[in-house]
Amino acid sequence: KFKSGIKYLPMIQDELHLISDKLISAVYSFEGKVDAKTIHIGKSLLEEIPIHIPINGIFNSHIGIFGNTGSGKSNSLAKIYSELFTCIGKRLFKKSMFVFIDFNGEYKPIHNQLNDKSNYIVLDTHLKNGNQKLKIKKSEFWDVELLSVLFSATEKTQKPFLNILVRNRLKYGDELNDYFHETIRVMFGQNQHRETISVLRSIINIVNPAKSKEINSELSEFSWYSKGESNKYYRNGSFYNTPDGYLAHLPSLTDTNIDIETLSSFQQIIVRATLQLINSVSRNYVQYEHISPLIAKINASTGSLEKVIEIID
Repeated sequence: KFKSGIKYLPMIQDELHLISDKLISAVYSFEGKVDAKTIHIGKSLLEEIPIHIPINGIFNSHIGIFGNTGSGKSNSLAKIYSELFTCIGKRLFKKSMFVFIDFNGEYKPIHNQLNDKSNYIVLDTHLKNGNQKLKIKKSEFWDVELLSVLFSATEKTQKPFLNILVRNRLKYGDELNDYFHETIRVMFGQNQHRETISVLRSIINIVNPAKSKEINSELSEFSWYSKGESNKYYRNGSFYNTPDGYLAHLPSLTDTNIDIETLSSFQQIIVRATLQLINSVSRNYVQYEHISPLIAKINASTGSLEKVIEIID
């Protein structure tokens, strides 16, 4: 039986004992382990001793394969999984699912080996409408962890913002149109912010494409005034004390009716995130500088994501 580790550091003139091939084989084959079921992945270069790795020890945890470019990292990973599938067979897929992200087509032989149990999806953002798409359920897409990864959200400020976005969607469901009109009233309330009109403009083509020209024209008539503690929008030299005073000059905007059924999931997340930013900034819940980079990433990446991801019910 092999026991790893040493009790004392070796000293000069200590005896050196060469390990036998039998003991090396015991090390490589994980002999003596309780969960001794292993898969064969090759042999050692010098002694040509078969190397086996324990299934439970490897696949129940994280693994890493390190090496220089061209040293065979991908081939090693493909070999490990290929041997696993061969060893356990089809019963493995009754309880387990495996996902390979294959940038260079190196794992297709695994698909060919199990083409009755696997799908090989080709994702391409270079084509206008993409190629094949990865199907994700709505319930899985509207998850703060997934959205944080997709849009590279920072842990302390942007991820909590996405968490609120997901929670509000679950709470209010299809009431996006009501949220839109509530937000534009808050935007022109007591705590106005100079960036909110610019932020609102970014979603006009989504929420009301037929009237986008008219709405942008109405919004362009407003300018920002800042002096001392007075920070607010004005129009043609006139200031207004209530949201209704502002909205009276934005008829096309106030007539907007968002039909949530016509929006894709990616359009919805753009609209919801943008409205939440306007609402939160106007209520002093968040700092604009902390969240605006997240909104920019959402706007920049959704076009490519729509080419490779399909949201299904």
